[in-house]
Amino acid sequence: MKDLDPITKEIVGNALISASREMGSVMARTSVSSILNEGKDFSCAIFDATGQLSATAEFVMVHLGAMGASVKSALKEIGIENFEPGDIAILNDPYKGGSHLPDVTMVRPVFEGSELIAFVGNRAHYPDVGGMAPGSFAGDSTEIFQEGIIIPPLILYKKDELDEKLFNLILNNVRSPRRWKGDSAAQVASLRLGEKRIHEYVSKWGRNTVVKAIQSLIQQSYDLMKSRIRNLPDGEYKFFDYMDDFGPDGNLVKFYLTTKIHGDRLIFDFGETDMQIERPINCPLAVTQASVYAAIKGLLAPEAIVNAGFFKAVEFITKEGSLVNAAFPAPVCGGNTNSSQRLLDLVLACFAQILPDKVIGAEYACNSDCTLGGYDKRFNENYVIYTMPVGGIGARATKDGVDALINYVGNVSNQPVEVFEHVLPFRYLSYRLRQDSGGPGKFRGGLGEEIEFMPIDHICTMSIFAERVQVPPWGIFKGCSASPAQYMITDKSKGKKTYVEYKTSRIKLTENESFTISTPGGGGYGNPLERAPKKVLNDYYDEKISLIEAEEKYGVMIDPILKKVDEQKTKELRKNKNSYNEAIVFDISNSAGYQIVIPSEMDKSNIHDGDLIEIFSDSIHIRGWVKFSDLLLSNQIIIPRIMANTLKIEKGGQIYYRQVQKGLARNLFSDRRD
Repeated sequence: MKDLDPITKEIVGNALISASREMGSVMARTSVSSILNEGKDFSCAIFDATGQLSATAEFVMVHLGAMGASVKSALKEIGIENFEPGDIAILNDPYKGGSHLPDVTMVRPVFEGSELIAFVGNRAHYPDVGGMAPGSFAGDSTEIFQEGIIIPPLILYKKDELDEKLFNLILNNVRSPRRWKGDSAAQVASLRLGEKRIHEYVSKWGRNTVVKAIQSLIQQSYDLMKSRIRNLPDGEYKFFDYMDDFGPDGNLVKFYLTTKIHGDRLIFDFGETDMQIERPINCPLAVTQASVYAAIKGLLAPEAIVNAGFFKAVEFITKEGSLVNAAFPAPVCGGNTNSSQRLLDLVLACFAQILPDKVIGAEYACNSDCTLGGYDKRFNENYVIYTMPVGGIGARATKDGVDALINYVGNVSNQPVEVFEHVLPFRYLSYRLRQDSGGPGKFRGGLGEEIEFMPIDHICTMSIFAERVQVPPWGIFKGCSASPAQYMITDKSKGKKTYVEYKTSRIKLTENESFTISTPGGGGYGNPLERAPKKVLNDYYDEKISLIEAEEKYGVMIDPILKKVDEQKTKELRKNKNSYNEAIVFDISNSAGYQIVIPSEMDKSNIHDGDLIEIFSDSIHIRGWVKFSDLLLSNQIIIPRIMANTLKIEKGGQIYYRQVQKGLARNLFSDRRD
């Protein structure tokens, strides 16, 4: 068959993309749960006859990057030859291409006569799929069985006839069967619409043209990505970051990435990442890959269609059973929502050493997944809702970060207060930007948000899965870290405030208590002492920063009465102020762990033993914990080998360091409630 001419490729290819977009419109208009009709936490796509992802639109990146693996699993286990017109397969197994159990994938074949020419598929986040906690987000789960019902690839509809027994089995394992019925019907309607559009295109342009157009979209993305990779400098670039959980060695577990570029090969090597743990931060391989795809799409090819061709242009190295390639039955619910964002940040940090003008400081990387369940007396039924408060996005080379925006891996929408209060027995007490939460810099990181709500006329069961409490988002190019996250219950009758462990489940929240979520901001870009004083003044009057922040972090003195910057005092303050300490690498330690040894005299500068500090040279910032030594001079420092290798710095090299946070946040929970 002859190849399509460029004009036909463009017209039919865009028609296919439009069809996937229209499938999404059906999902939004007909679904029942607010996470879908308001949050838009779903994705739709068209696949070729072998299950390769082809046409997609503006959906959830972590879905699009992983959904193809689910479709391939369904075709393999069910048998592609066993699909018939009108069939719909269903699955949610994270170890078969899924992201986490609440994300349910459906796929439907498209036949032209007796010939299979394509598949249409979608993935939707359901408010509940069973498990040990309402909302199926148990921050303290230790295995996947506690996270909900695991659905392998099965035929839910055979020739458009629902398998009632299978459907009832699912409904009997979830807390909100009414919503499940409505949301699954929306998925089915979306697939039928996609199939209908493909049939229309075949009638208009012919079967061969449509099939070729599906393939051309895949080839187009592959060619584009390969050309962009060839423009990158060869080399290896490293970065690592911690999660807020401890491994068996007593250290916080880490993701470690080495990005390798050789000609037109782009390789992401996670071989030094820690092994999986019994906490739900582990990532199925499909989620790891999807997170990387999200990062490189923004960096290298924003116009690219995320499909099988895009995926084929990139290579991965992982260890099975690690945090980035979890082995069954490790829990994974938060790997999809929180760890995925951390992986995106790792890619950006590696590329900060290659494309400094295109990267940003770390995003908030903390979905603050909060699920609520209880009994709504108004409607005489149980309810379940999943919420994902957002945070700040990192600052850019020329602009401040964006305030309170969903992360780029997620790409979903806010669920408004009005909807939350209307459909559920809750009241919001506050919903605002969180002052001083953005990382200071020449360009400030975006702000996080503060949300406070309380149940009305009932006791609700709440679970929380969050991150960035112990290790906040980092800045780049001498930009400062953002504020860490914080979670608190307030007893309104006693006025008592209690910090809440940030990975726990089944907390009872009474009608006399409120829950406050304070999300992190994004990391800053550039030295905060170089920020224009007028911008600092504007931030103060917009209530984005306080007078203390303006003075201590930016070195700007503001006269709140005259409403202007005191230029003389600002000049004097900045002249005698530095946002970091300079040091020479006295030695490089080969011992395990992440301790950074600094002179004992530095304890007079408000840095204390065990504090979290960061070291940096030109671009990226690496975190570790303070240990003092009487043997070091005031300008000397000892760093671990892992940090020296990551920063590409040798003994005798110059480095900078500063405090990030006092100790570890777990110290907050001496009077905790979990």
